[in-house]
Amino acid sequence: MLEMELPDRHPKMGASVPPWRICFLSSRFPPDEGGVAVSAHRNATLLSKAGMQVHVCVLDPRLAEGATVDETDNQTVVHRVGGRPSVDTLQEWFANIVRLHRRYHFDLLHAFYLVPAGYVGVLAARFLGLPAVVSARGNDVDRLLFDGPRLGMLRWTLQNADAVTAVSRELQEKILALVANCPVRFVPNSVDTELFRPGERKEKLLQELGLDSLPTLLFSGEARQKKGLAVLLSAFARLHVHVPANLILAGGVRGEDSPILDRFLTKHEELAARLRVLPYLPAAELVDYYNLADVVVLPSLQDGLPNSLLEAMACARPVIASAVGGIVDVISDGVDGFLVPPRDAHVLTTAIHRLLDMPHDRLQAGLRARCTVQTRFSPDLELNSNLEVYSRLLRPPSP
Repeated sequence: MLEMELPDRHPKMGASVPPWRICFLSSRFPPDEGGVAVSAHRNATLLSKAGMQVHVCVLDPRLAEGATVDETDNQTVVHRVGGRPSVDTLQEWFANIVRLHRRYHFDLLHAFYLVPAGYVGVLAARFLGLPAVVSARGNDVDRLLFDGPRLGMLRWTLQNADAVTAVSRELQEKILALVANCPVRFVPNSVDTELFRPGERKEKLLQELGLDSLPTLLFSGEARQKKGLAVLLSAFARLHVHVPANLILAGGVRGEDSPILDRFLTKHEELAARLRVLPYLPAAELVDYYNLADVVVLPSLQDGLPNSLLEAMACARPVIASAVGGIVDVISDGVDGFLVPPRDAHVLTTAIHRLLDMPHDRLQAGLRARCTVQTRFSPDLELNSNLEVYSRLLRPPSP
């Protein structure tokens, strides 16, 4: 097992916060892709830098079932448990948390995603006599509300967690509709505005992609049906009738939804030369693609609070997004971004066309977007929100 010394730094909250030992549970963590991995890593890093000792216990399908590997990520200790979610793997995940606690003596367990991570985390916390926090991210509520076999696990997790955080107010309301007395609090995602920031438009990137210097639309994240892939492609084809443009999908296409893209390219062969699908990109590379975009388009059908929205806004990009989930907690329509109804390719096309014709409006919306995320969605705010949750659950540790 890896040993780790406690850092001396404490977060600035008006009163000194003890250097608690926090154990995260997550089914994804970098180098895994996706919003849960990004959020778990961001929060682990924030807490570590603030003086907490942070461990992350994560399922890793790349490892053989039952295998365990320990590693460090800056100041965070990462414990990987092999296997995909299954009855046997979840048993091993639970057992590993128990073993880790007996070695490191955690003060609190914090799970990202309600099922299975939240269920395992709350169960382990009850077994060990520890407080448990779970974070609802979006799809874990939207889908599980209508998933009979796992709805019971969802309800039990919410009923037995000591605190629940939700990345959108809509998620908060859905949770309260299911469990009326659930101790749920709105804690949105944040973005590093030093990393994601406006920069030079690198035309060389377009050349490397084999694209012309046309207006460029960008979708960031794993493109799939839930994220409005079919709506986005339909709008792209409609737009082409009036305004030739490029479309970049930065983050790949989910395998099960790749037929949507295949059918589109079969029907619109002429647009293949203007469409590029990029793999998942590290943040340092993704910034250049945001700054290449004239408009970032996020036409989700349902969503939590997508990291890509905050990243694009931090880069001062004008964003057109569906009025769903946590997106409406961030964007003030017509001020720092533009909202459209979900599933409506015609309205989305009109909004993109209008915005491409108004460069001054694009510039102003982008500047206001960056101001919004700097003032309302900073990492310090997310960190302090979580520390306030912990502070209510924990007493100062014994000497």
